Amino acid sequence: MALEKKPLVTFVGRLIYAKGVQHLIKACEGLDVDIVIIGDGPYKEQLEQLCRDSRCNCFFPGFLGLKEVIDWLKGSAIFVNPSYAEGLPTSVLEAGVVGLPVIATDVGGTSEIITHSYNGLLVKPKNEIDLRFFIEKLLEDEELAQLFGQRLRETIKKNFDWNKNIKKIEDLIK
Repeated sequence: MALEKKPLVTFVGRLIYAKGVQHLIKACEGLDVDIVIIGDGPYKEQLEQLCRDSRCNCFFPGFLGLKEVIDWLKGSAIFVNPSYAEGLPTSVLEAGVVGLPVIATDVGGTSEIITHSYNGLLVKPKNEIDLRFFIEKLLEDEELAQLFGQRLRETIKKNFDWNKNIKKIEDLIK
């Protein structure tokens, strides 16, 4: 299916049931957006069928290298991570580094990256109503979306810089 120059709502990750991508698709049903689902996995066929059934315009570019992922993120309006469980989600960090506003489920270490309503938005897993509300909110309020993206980028630079963290560990060891 071809993309139609609508705002891009993007997900990056392994395509398994527990990543919750099905809730992203259902939340976007009827919205004037394109959904980009980057990754591969055993749940891909079911997600493709769900996109057809819901008449959402979804694009599945497959597994991509970091440079290609970053290119997609740079062209996106919103990043969504609807997962049921996470450690520290690398995809949220990648989206934040490019200044993309993020909506993510409040699971695992996600709240170590995102502070709700400061540098992004957190929802409960499987909550398609709130997910849709926040997607619509960020699409309607570009200033807020840009502010969240800018603050998230600053948070990541401050708290998740490898060189700074290595220095902190070295200082602790001494």
